[in-house]
Amino acid sequence: LAGGVRAGQGCYDGAMVFGAPFISGKDSLNNEFRTDTGETITLRHLLHHTSGLRDTYPDLLLLAGWRFTDLITQDDCLGLIRSQRGLSFPPGLEHLYVNANYVLLAEVVARVSGAAFGTFLRERVFDPLGMADTLVMDDVFAVMPRRALGYYSDEGSAGWHNLPLTDSVLGSTNVYSSAADLARWLANLRDHGIGGEAVWEAMLTLGSLADG
Repeated sequence: LAGGVRAGQGCYDGAMVFGAPFISGKDSLNNEFRTDTGETITLRHLLHHTSGLRDTYPDLLLLAGWRFTDLITQDDCLGLIRSQRGLSFPPGLEHLYVNANYVLLAEVVARVSGAAFGTFLRERVFDPLGMADTLVMDDVFAVMPRRALGYYSDEGSAGWHNLPLTDSVLGSTNVYSSAADLARWLANLRDHGIGGEAVWEAMLTLGSLADG
């Protein structure tokens, strides 16, 4: 996601999700995702999970009545983010992992690049690395060749149970790959062929809170 933000010409600190225009001349996220507190959330806050946003998937969805077997889309998560009117803490003051940060970052990459998130990753990352078995699944009804299905053992009941994946949430999940493709990805982490040194340094840079 750090590479996607950089490739889309997003500025980690200057591009605001809340409080100021996102990118001049482009569709603005600040009018779409707004809190009553007027706090400014930057891309860096999202990348380092210091935004203060409340989680959407699965926590708020479950509180709203969703079940794990219900269909959950990217728009469902974005709708819950739009409906938030407060934060768990002021941006930059605390760290709290929430999937909402990655959901918004995927939306940023899509809007800035002008391409669907999965298309962007395929053209800019997967294809150049030869990761032919890797894709972003943004349609739960699509057929995926050679897909491995999940199952689980429920304490107190006999045998194993099917664990259907019924969400098409992007950013925090739904990248499918193979062992061979993951080896290609690990080689890129060593060689820095895709993204270059700047992205690699950004990925390794520790975040800091507002109070240091």
